[in-house]
Amino acid sequence: LSAQLSGSIGLRDWTTNDNSPIQLTLDLRNGDIADALALAGQTDVPAKGALTASAQIGGTLGNPRGNVNVAAQNGVAYDQPFDNATAQIELSDGLIRITAFDVSAGAGHVEASGNYTHPRDALLPGHAQITIASSQVNLNQIAALRKERPGISGAVELNGTGAADVRENHGEIAVNLAQ
Repeated sequence: LSAQLSGSIGLRDWTTNDNSPIQLTLDLRNGDIADALALAGQTDVPAKGALTASAQIGGTLGNPRGNVNVAAQNGVAYDQPFDNATAQIELSDGLIRITAFDVSAGAGHVEASGNYTHPRDALLPGHAQITIASSQVNLNQIAALRKERPGISGAVELNGTGAADVRENHGEIAVNLAQ
């Protein structure tokens, strides 16, 4: 494992708010997904595999700017093995853009991209849009389906778009699918 991390955050009376300035630089090589999830407090996410990540983020907590690149190889998430997974994310004024999200497992391949727009001074409320496409994937290659329906056969190919509004409701994040 090789990791370099530096960062700073602006405090006022020892607290942060959406206007608190931030600066973060991360370079992670030869890491493990499970270790990164544990550091993020997400020990309930069942995933493992080789992990590489880099990030350059500035701006404020409510309006971060920069880029994030993540790559994982030879992993398993929710009992589903995968060969490669990559994500490229750009953060700009009021916009978080997933420029590329790709996952491959055997002959199957899924790719997605999307945008999340938010007010300049806060991450919530916001509006998300996603586009997803896949190669033809045999249903018996999907671990959750095999477990639920042993002997399942057939294939699926995805190609679609979706949108949702995201807001805070009594301290919880609420997602409403857009019409």
